Amino acid sequence: MASVADCVNAYVRVHLRSEGRSPATLEWHGHVLGRFATWLRDGQHPSDVEDLSPLIIKTYMVSLIESTSKHGTPYSPHSLRSMHSSLRSFCKWLHSEGLTAQDTMSRVSQPKTPKEHKPNLSPQEITLIIRAAREGRRTPLRDEAIVLFLLDTGARASEVVGLTESDFDWHTHTALLRGKGAKDRRVPFSALTAKALQRYALKARTKQSTAFFQSEEGQFLTRWGLGQLCRRLGERSQISLNPHKFRHTFAITYLRAGGTVFALQKSLGHSSLDMSLRYSNMLTDDLVREHQEHSPVEFVFAKKRP
Repeated sequence: MASVADCVNAYVRVHLRSEGRSPATLEWHGHVLGRFATWLRDGQHPSDVEDLSPLIIKTYMVSLIESTSKHGTPYSPHSLRSMHSSLRSFCKWLHSEGLTAQDTMSRVSQPKTPKEHKPNLSPQEITLIIRAAREGRRTPLRDEAIVLFLLDTGARASEVVGLTESDFDWHTHTALLRGKGAKDRRVPFSALTAKALQRYALKARTKQSTAFFQSEEGQFLTRWGLGQLCRRLGERSQISLNPHKFRHTFAITYLRAGGTVFALQKSLGHSSLDMSLRYSNMLTDDLVREHQEHSPVEFVFAKKRP
């Protein structure tokens, strides 16, 4: 019989690595599945994969809903879905390898969680953030270029900090992004963003590194450094800000401007259309709120006036 802990080790270190998954992906699955193995052991549940049952996994998912993260806050709906997805892939692999008689997760649905609201930036907030970037004392040209690139492409933080000079095609206004799972894609950006990028490249970027967005030392900007930049801009503009908020803003604004969900999927690098459809569903929520505030019937019969 094989223990869950040993199978987790084989799944993460051998199977996922053989598929070319990124180090961040390996770390995530190792953390999620390792926690599951520890929960089984500490709770004195059966620790052999053959003894796993839908009831045991459902009990574990309930424990996650009722527990808190390392920050002392409840897990977000996104985190719970991600952990459920990791367990589902692991159990599917166990069955395909003949380690279990059935796919244990096939009868375990995702936990019911409150609808998640992905915060996005308003046009007024975007204006304040760009102003804060331009007025910065340290690297204003770089900071403005990063903000516009994030807003115009929806790129992930890891994709932005990994950009090199050769990744940009100035004739077509596109950039090569290296996405999750070694999936590269080209994304377009506007003429206004191109001007900001070239202004930074000509006036502030050094040639001592191939990195396009450089740290103050001239090296590749790190994800931590990008996070710090967002925090600084957020403090100056008094707006809660992180790199992923730009990605949400790009997606919502793109759809509001008339872009299709299929093109959005390609731009964001989503492996399935389901991820992109979540943003489309958010537009429905926007429509409901707008109608509640501006209903013609309410306006006429309640005698509302602007």
